Amino acid sequence: MKTLMTAIVVLVVGLGAMFIFEYGVEKSEKAECLKFQDQALIYPGFFLTEYQKQQCDRYGIEIDASVEKLNRM
Repeated sequence: MKTLMTAIVVLVVGLGAMFIFEYGVEKSEKAECLKFQDQALIYPGFFLTEYQKQQCDRYGIEIDASVEKLNRM
């Protein structure tokens, strides 16, 4: 019985930590997109990478900047 309770507590704590981590990542990505939005207004020639565009599209944040494909070395 004690082992079952320990397993349940570990599972609940693990799931809670996972949801908190996911919330933090989402909040961080949204803040980054808002920063890109500001930079696009300030800096002429500002551009996004394809990954940054996809990230901001996921949250519905529109950025008026061109999307550049960066060549890998």
